[in-house]
Amino acid sequence: MLGFLKYTFATVVGVFLFFVILFLIGYSFVPDDTVSLDEKSVLVLKLRKPILERAVENPLDEVAIPIGMAPGGDGLVEIKKAIRRAQDDPKIEGILLHLSGVRTGFAIMEEIRNTLLEFKTREKFVYAYGDYYSEGAYYLASVADKIFLNAEGLIEFDGLTIETEFYAKGLAKLGVKPLVFKVGAYKNYAEPYTASQMSAETKEQYTSFLNSIYDFYLKQVAEARGLDEARLEEASDNFMIQTAEDALEYKLVTDVASYETCLEMIAKEMDEEEAEDVSLVPLSTYLKAPYEETNMSRNRIAVIVCSGEIGLGRGDEESIGSETVVEELRKARKSKRIQAIVLRINSPGGSAFASDLIWQEVIRTKKEKPVIASISDYGTSGGYYMAMACDKILAQPNTVTGSIGVVSVLFDVQGLVEGKLGITYDRVSTGNYAEIRSALLTRDLKEKEKAYLQESANRVYLDFISKAAKGRDMPVDSIDVLAGGRVWTGIQALELGLIDQLGSLDDAVEIAAEAAELEEDDYRVRFYPIQKSFYEKLADNLSVKSPQWSQQFEGEVPALLRRYYEQLQRLEKMGSVQAYFPAQVTID
Repeated sequence: MLGFLKYTFATVVGVFLFFVILFLIGYSFVPDDTVSLDEKSVLVLKLRKPILERAVENPLDEVAIPIGMAPGGDGLVEIKKAIRRAQDDPKIEGILLHLSGVRTGFAIMEEIRNTLLEFKTREKFVYAYGDYYSEGAYYLASVADKIFLNAEGLIEFDGLTIETEFYAKGLAKLGVKPLVFKVGAYKNYAEPYTASQMSAETKEQYTSFLNSIYDFYLKQVAEARGLDEARLEEASDNFMIQTAEDALEYKLVTDVASYETCLEMIAKEMDEEEAEDVSLVPLSTYLKAPYEETNMSRNRIAVIVCSGEIGLGRGDEESIGSETVVEELRKARKSKRIQAIVLRINSPGGSAFASDLIWQEVIRTKKEKPVIASISDYGTSGGYYMAMACDKILAQPNTVTGSIGVVSVLFDVQGLVEGKLGITYDRVSTGNYAEIRSALLTRDLKEKEKAYLQESANRVYLDFISKAAKGRDMPVDSIDVLAGGRVWTGIQALELGLIDQLGSLDDAVEIAAEAAELEEDDYRVRFYPIQKSFYEKLADNLSVKSPQWSQQFEGEVPALLRRYYEQLQRLEKMGSVQAYFPAQVTID
């Protein structure tokens, strides 16, 4: 009886929430009247959502109802589009950056920052306000004419750090032993499963590329603020900027003041008497404003967006599926309208096999049309594998790239399954090695099986560096010296010959157009894959039986165990050999 009542209650709650969702969806999609801007308006960029390559449409972001969909995010493409429209829009007199933390990588921030600098060439103002600024948020704010910081706020100006999460001790307690087969001293993806701290090689490469990113950061900030770079470095190294007054003293901000004061200053800039007279236009509203497309060319430059980890099958906004990318490359190759292709890559890597499938399709495609790679925040391991077949590779100075190496991670779970759970196995096979794929559940690997797995990793690595050498027109030995799993920034990669040029997505599009012999106004840019509408994604994901719904009724899995599970799922999806840079690494 109790079980029946529990089931009935869950069903009633589920139906109720279903109708709530439908109501909210209908409300969210009620057509607005045509957006009209006041003559004196300010575009407000309040960058608090994750900044992705393209915006992810989810009007229910703010509603705490699990429906099995990825959270929404602002798109780099849409942010840059808004800034570019605003710089020629007579109704927009300036931009207000409302910042705290910015949830994206430094290469994406570089693109936004450079677009803001272009905006300022139209003699329009950029103001920035923050209750506090993370390093990333301040990097964007540093281009502003005036930077406001709340009197009780702060600026994180103490350098960058990398923190990695290690699972080895936890796995040992569970009776799980990782088995690693890799090529490359710097290929450290498996390290979190086998150690409790970073190896010397990991610390060496992280220190190298982190210093490269921060040196560039300080140089750009010093140039934007008209400050001495050495003095900024000293202040950062010695933690000399701890309060808002410290930030003012070091001229990192122009004003220590409230948000209301910031708005009053904007009103004064616009010759308005009161702050209320200033029309503040959010990004989402501005993108809905009428805009006349003047370029009617039938020619297209296709930008194929590849963002996330690489696996076999179909991809989505959060992952790269080899089947999806191969399909888009084929369609672009066969299209009469598409004259050139830009592969926009933001990936730490993933399945070596899936990466190679995409590589093969790039090779076929570039025989017919130019293919240019534009690397965003990350183009490491499998991400670099995808790029190295392209005619040219571009990256930002603070892009993280390289990591040419492979690793295979398997887990001996006998200690957990048999030792702790009491589960045993027996088998009948037609050959001595027929059960190699499931052997770790039932027995120790034989030496010949271990040798086979290491030889597989060696073979994939040799294939990787051989193809990289051909793509970069370098001897295999020269590529091998730069490989070994080591990562580099865009600045370092350019010096080493791993990329062709420092530049943005826009630069990559221009190079693709030139390669296709198209004039500046004789093409339009189109992004692929075509994104599904919110309704389509909802139809794919909405289910009362989804894990998210189940979690609400059955309680949350402890965070640590959930992370273990997610890591194991990731490994399973990527296959036996991975070309991957650690997903656990965060730069802060």
